[in-house]
Amino acid sequence: MKTRFRSKSLLLIFLAYLVVQPAFSQDLDNLDSKFGVNKFKLESDISLYKGNLAFDLKGDDKVAYYMYKGNDFKSLFGVALSYCALGFYENKLYSISIQFGLLPKRDEDLLHYKLKELFGVPNFGIGKTPINYLWHYKWETTKTYLGFEKLSEDSDYKPGHVSIFMLSSKMNSQINNDNF
Repeated sequence: MKTRFRSKSLLLIFLAYLVVQPAFSQDLDNLDSKFGVNKFKLESDISLYKGNLAFDLKGDDKVAYYMYKGNDFKSLFGVALSYCALGFYENKLYSISIQFGLLPKRDEDLLHYKLKELFGVPNFGIGKTPINYLWHYKWETTKTYLGFEKLSEDSDYKPGHVSIFMLSSKMNSQINNDNF
């Protein structure tokens, strides 16, 4: 009797996995098909944005970072941006960083809800840098990395600020290989 119950339970778990698993992969497929935020598409040429960029700095990894100065991208999901920074490697868009600054909890929750709606349930993870995070969610495929995070209040860099960033995983590998 016990074995029969266990077999049925395992069968139900397996069937639930078959139903739920495609929904998660479809959401991540959406991340790869969007491959950008708003008008910004990863791996696109810098010339598409050149008139609206102000050079900020060049990293040790040879990524050139620019502030986007256009007036056509001031909010995401109705939440006002502080600024948007774009990183280019060999004149191709490598990263999109959307900074919101300090946000009320309802705006944090709205952003999290909208991202989950688009890309599925995220993984809770640590950031890619040694900065202290209050929380960090990520969606990741072999093509695209998307992070949504809030810096901790004791962070030396922008305490309590919320950001969303996206990068090309392929270009990230290229940058790492080129810098080896």
